[in-house]
Amino acid sequence: MASKSRSGRLELRVAPDEKEVIDRAAALSGSNTTDFVRSTMLAASREAIRAHEVIELTTEGSRIFVEALMDPSEPNENLRDLARGFGEIPAP
Repeated sequence: MASKSRSGRLELRVAPDEKEVIDRAAALSGSNTTDFVRSTMLAASREAIRAHEVIELTTEGSRIFVEALMDPSEPNENLRDLARGFGEIPAP
């Protein structure tokens, strides 16, 4: 498997005790500190992105959402006014 070209660079300053923890975790996982930090940061970054892009609903929340899609209520006047402000619906 070909390795990816790595031209981006990150620098990070940590306290000596934090570095010891990171180095130990890297050693325990069988990788060097750079690879450990890279993979851990990527995993945490992907999870942070997923947490902001995905909405997870409870069973009850899912039921309410589906009911709203299947039987939408008519918008009230306040909602119509708001939509007109965004140019979504024409004035009566």
